[in-house]
Amino acid sequence: MRPWRNPGLIAILAASTIVAPACVRPGSPGVAMAKLQSEIVFGVKDKAELPLPVEAPNVSDASVQPEFARSDIRISESLAELDFPPAEDLFVRPSPLAKPRPSLRVATTCPDAALNAFPEEPAPLNVPTGRLPLEGSYRWKKSGTSPPIVGLESLGPQVVSGFEERVIRNLKVLQVDQEVDVAGNTVQEAGTTYEYQMVLPDLATGGLVAITYQVKTNGVSEGEDFPTEEVTGEVRAGDPERGVVLKKIEPLGGSKAATFEPVSGLQLLPLRVRPGEAFTSAAVDSSTGQTMQIDGTVKFPVRVDACGEILEGWQVESVLRTNNADPVKYTYVIAPQFGATFISQAFERGVGAAKSTLTFSIGQKLPGDTAPPQEG
Repeated sequence: MRPWRNPGLIAILAASTIVAPACVRPGSPGVAMAKLQSEIVFGVKDKAELPLPVEAPNVSDASVQPEFARSDIRISESLAELDFPPAEDLFVRPSPLAKPRPSLRVATTCPDAALNAFPEEPAPLNVPTGRLPLEGSYRWKKSGTSPPIVGLESLGPQVVSGFEERVIRNLKVLQVDQEVDVAGNTVQEAGTTYEYQMVLPDLATGGLVAITYQVKTNGVSEGEDFPTEEVTGEVRAGDPERGVVLKKIEPLGGSKAATFEPVSGLQLLPLRVRPGEAFTSAAVDSSTGQTMQIDGTVKFPVRVDACGEILEGWQVESVLRTNNADPVKYTYVIAPQFGATFISQAFERGVGAAKSTLTFSIGQKLPGDTAPPQEG
């Protein structure tokens, strides 16, 4: 995130006229060289230099690399395994584009849902008991525009399209709570706290970034709870990590010192859901001093076309800020019925020729083969 050096919420948590046939390795994380000068009379040594943390994909002001703009991005098979592979095996690669053929004779690789299609399961107000994210590879659709590459401004903004692969892994159940009643009053609701990791390509660097999310289904929220009523603009107090929070952003195959790991996570969706609820959350990495802040509002259930199957989740509209960087308009959809995983993310930043609008949405309900079928 700018001014974080370009290494992936908010996002933050994600270009092409040229298709690169070779593997693309992640760039080295940026390092800030600023020092704090001390007065000589005190004899205080300069503070050690600290690398700036990795950027969340799609949030920095860096342009999408041309080779990733309109190619299909696959993650190496070694990474798809639920373990960290050696650093030299971490890369993303653009898949070869399908050969040109008559569009009327060949079925699309991502069919649209029927006009009368409905979600099999509506988005609930909380994660249903026993529902956890399903680990594995998922195909995501990408679209939008990215600023032109420096030196190629005459070509205008880049059009972003195609698919990218994302991997959900490292699911861990951290705590299971039973309901506790005292004198007829419920002092603790039943619930589960767990975390999962999403690995995705950073289209601005060619590297891979792992983002860890925590989900707490029974976090304490102060005030009387009427979850089915819209509470436009109401801000509620309570557990700062209730619901879905961002806990960690780290580059894979790069310096671990570039990791952003705040003391308290960045809240992204309070649970249980209350339509219209506004929330503000800030996260600070004490080792680097880097911050992320989000001002969001829970809107309403929206539907996402996952290549022919309609899925539903809760939409959040927010503004994401990182230190002194320009704010990013971040709109995303989280589906509690799928373990509170993302099914859509949209980022808008900049103005004029430097404006970027990128949208990513899930292309399959269940994990599996993410490669679009191609004919020889």
